[in-house]
Amino acid sequence: CIHTVCTPSNVDNLFEVYKKVLEVGAKRWRVFDLGFQGEITNQKKDFDFTNYYQKLIASTKKILEHYISNNIKEKLDIEINNVFRTLMLRNSESQEYINVDIEKALEARANKSPCDYVTEHQLTIRSNGKGTLCQYFHNTIFDFKGHDFDVEKTIIDKKDVIENEIIMKDVKPCMNCKYCLVCNGGCRSRAQFLTGSIYDADPAGCVLYQLIFSELLPIFPKSLQKEYEAYTNLNGTEPKYSQKDLKEIFESKGY
Repeated sequence: CIHTVCTPSNVDNLFEVYKKVLEVGAKRWRVFDLGFQGEITNQKKDFDFTNYYQKLIASTKKILEHYISNNIKEKLDIEINNVFRTLMLRNSESQEYINVDIEKALEARANKSPCDYVTEHQLTIRSNGKGTLCQYFHNTIFDFKGHDFDVEKTIIDKKDVIENEIIMKDVKPCMNCKYCLVCNGGCRSRAQFLTGSIYDADPAGCVLYQLIFSELLPIFPKSLQKEYEAYTNLNGTEPKYSQKDLKEIFESKGY
């Protein structure tokens, strides 16, 4: 498995990275978004996020046109953070979306974590022996080092933190959005960093899903297009944030 951190510095070169991943025979490739936090805050002048997500979608489109047309899904599993997962292709082929009831699907989603793809099976354990929800959140859920790495004692002493307890219905701008069931609220860490609230919409996610529907959906196989359409709430609102909003937010953060 090869992990790539996507930044404004390499976003235009993702297709070349993809070709190298194929060349070395990797089985899985995960592309992570930068996150806007950590050491990057000391290097803001080196990163220009103007049109960054448009460039990410353009690179992804080039990758997927090659990936889909050459039927590479059996050789390489891809996950591009908040944009595409090979699992989506496989799931769409089952056509479970045919009988989807939007209202019932929204009701079920409302009581799940926006990060249920992480909370159900994944934990980040840091070099200081503390367990957090993911690499972007730093609140301690499990203190392994503090319990001498006794797993049973550590788990019993689990800490409740908001990012591990929040459910979708708490994120009201996202529950009302037409893309709720395909976006799942974007990234809660991004929302908190960019807007100051974990309960707000993720501005980057808002922009990404508008671009996904306009730029990527047309190149997807028909079954996947139909799945996206089936899970789109036509009675929902447009995403809260626009590309103009996101640009202004980045500027306010010093990027």
